Amino acid sequence: KKCNLIVMHQGLYQGDEMPEEEEDTGPTFEDLTIDDSLPDVKRIERYSSSPIALQRLMHVKMIASTAGSCGFDETRTILIPVLESMLSDDEFVVRQHLALQYPAVAKVCATHGDLGYSLLLEAVLPQLARLVTDPHAEVRAAASNAVVDVAAYIRQDDLGAHVLTVVLQMAEVEQEELRMCAAQLLNQLAPLLGAENCSFFVQPVVDVLSGDPVFRVRKAVALHLSHLCRASDSEDMLAKLLTAFERLARDDIWGVRKACAESIVDMAKAVNDSIRTSRLIPLTLALAHDSSKWVRHAMHQHLGALLATLRSEDVDMQLLAHFVAMGGPDAVAVFE
Repeated sequence: KKCNLIVMHQGLYQGDEMPEEEEDTGPTFEDLTIDDSLPDVKRIERYSSSPIALQRLMHVKMIASTAGSCGFDETRTILIPVLESMLSDDEFVVRQHLALQYPAVAKVCATHGDLGYSLLLEAVLPQLARLVTDPHAEVRAAASNAVVDVAAYIRQDDLGAHVLTVVLQMAEVEQEELRMCAAQLLNQLAPLLGAENCSFFVQPVVDVLSGDPVFRVRKAVALHLSHLCRASDSEDMLAKLLTAFERLARDDIWGVRKACAESIVDMAKAVNDSIRTSRLIPLTLALAHDSSKWVRHAMHQHLGALLATLRSEDVDMQLLAHFVAMGGPDAVAVFE
């Protein structure tokens, strides 16, 4: 009996004929074909709703460059509606790359007067806010970076209502992942928000997050305090941030203490010489003698960089001894 091989997109079927109940529901040849004669903006408009995920991904990646070349009118009438339509794409990798397109779109809007700026506030930022709260970490990470880039185009008076409010709301939700994301964003946005917003709105929330019952949230705070310290224009705010950091460096969870060891160099660069000597050196010594080997290793890895932030007269001999000991017995003998 002659055997026919019927090739299907799902695999191979062997037999004289296909069972009637099985229908080919895969992509057609027309679906697989891309009309590259179309202008880029029209290609994006057509294939952003393709049933094939790879086609959607490929055309999502074109949005940033196309926004810069096609101009404001087509960005407003075509690209921004396309962005909104893809916020709920089934593939997280599509949403991840979608988030990366927003800074370029925001730049086009910000350079086209009041109409463009209104579009930035009323369309671009709300769309990006949805991606920041995405269930997938990769999407949230890409969207968080995009928020910081887009915030650079927002006027100082509008940052509180349109950017900071969104992040503060994330800091209060039940999902720990969003509270972690909020801790990172509050630090990254600090240079743009200004000292007043940081003092009145950000610092109190960060203080609450530093005592969060979930250690992963506390760890996120420990890693992201340096920009807030640098943005501080009052001794009171800086003192509260340093107190929170010291509390985290004594946390019961070694992962939180390790995060402090990993971020202490950034903290040292963000404060003055007096604070480095009086508050950060004692913390460094404590972390270098921590009960957890992982914390000690992390502190030793960053010890050289920390010493480099100190003035020669501020170098602590115990810290220097720890650093030299990393070179082995011969280095210790020379040091002694």
